[in-house]
Amino acid sequence: MDKRRDHARVLATFDLSQVDALVSVYREALDELRSWRDPGVAGLIGRLESLQLQAAGQRRYLIEGTRTALHL
Repeated sequence: MDKRRDHARVLATFDLSQVDALVSVYREALDELRSWRDPGVAGLIGRLESLQLQAAGQRRYLIEGTRTALHL
């Protein structure tokens, strides 16, 4: 099972406010984990960065879709 594909599928069902909240949570979690300066959490940081990038991409997609819909 591809976890990235599953995450993308879940993100596709979120609206913009939910994706905004998710991006914010990822950002705060990453800031906290980085402040620990613990090499043991490096894998988790990498995974969260990947998820944050996917969520940010979905956010851009939703924003662009909204803009497009407004111009129709």
